[in-house]
Amino acid sequence: MRRVWVTGLLAFLGLAALVATFGLGAVRASTERTEAEARRVHTLEVLVDAARLMSSVLAMQRGQRGFLLTDDPAFLDPYFEGLNRSGDLRAKLRRETTDNPRQQANIAALEGIIDDLSSHLAETVSLARAGRSEAALAMVSAGEGRRHMQEIEAALDRINAEEARLLALRNAAAGAADRRVKRYTTALTLLGALLLLLSSALSLAALRRQLQRAEIDALDRAED
Repeated sequence: MRRVWVTGLLAFLGLAALVATFGLGAVRASTERTEAEARRVHTLEVLVDAARLMSSVLAMQRGQRGFLLTDDPAFLDPYFEGLNRSGDLRAKLRRETTDNPRQQANIAALEGIIDDLSSHLAETVSLARAGRSEAALAMVSAGEGRRHMQEIEAALDRINAEEARLLALRNAAAGAADRRVKRYTTALTLLGALLLLLSSALSLAALRRQLQRAEIDALDRAED
């Protein structure tokens, strides 16, 4: 009986050690899943900010074109708003991609093109405000602004392609971590059930031993 009880106790301690090991594994897998999900969300934020930057650049161009064609100062509002927002978004994209040298190079190239476009737009707006609308429209007709826009679109495509690549990797990492969490959770559930059963069995065995001792003590007292 004693051997059985000792064996059961050792088995209980072994199962407890396994539960602790799997518990630590589950914590690590859960942490990895959280980190992978955070990286995935971060990548999506970069994609959204890149789209917002393109929208701001388009607002600059629309404002410039509207002002040149109508001489209505109201069109300068979206022009200046787009100009200010593009500066903020460019800075935000730089911060968001500091851990990716390839993306930093893409953004640096994009910023150079946006600077060229901004200078072109500012020059045409200045000409129109000075009463030289024909000269400003001639600059537009030369196609420099259109060429800059095409280059900006190509640069943003490269940025988006890099983020799409990262998103695929991070989705895969999040999925793998999620599967590990599920495996650890299943194993912990099974081990926990076994541990509970073994604990109950050991408790019953200990109770039977106490009862047997009590019976033996009672018999000894009766014989005395």
